[in-house]
Amino acid sequence: MKGRKLGALCLIAASVVALSVTASATATPPAPVTISNSVTFVPNAVDPFTSTGGVVCAAGTVSTPFALFTGFQSGFKAQILVGKHFVCSDGTFEALLRVTLDFSSGETHGTWSVVSGTGAYTKLHGGGGINGTPIPSGIQDEYEGEMHID
Repeated sequence: MKGRKLGALCLIAASVVALSVTASATATPPAPVTISNSVTFVPNAVDPFTSTGGVVCAAGTVSTPFALFTGFQSGFKAQILVGKHFVCSDGTFEALLRVTLDFSSGETHGTWSVVSGTGAYTKLHGGGGINGTPIPSGIQDEYEGEMHID
């Protein structure tokens, strides 16, 4: 009886080890990425983006489902919480931006993180920094950070 229990325990332990090795083997290591996007300030805009790093598609479209402004009463800066919806041919992913807008320069600086995905990006994770520079039609956003799929 003890031999069977010990054998069963060994089998369970071996299964757990095999599953954890398989799970870690399918995860990709974090890779440096950049995303470049010219955001136009018009309602329901869908703008093009490009990316490097090979984790997500090299080009696609991006829209802004929401942007919440706070702290603008100072007249100097505002904090903006922005949702971004990226569309690639093999899936989509959502990112949350937390940026500060400097009223004097029109520039934004902050962070971004992936919050969800579909298709090839269901298990996408990542984040980093973002800087925005004003352009005539809106703002040029430059994302830098790391992404991986697991």
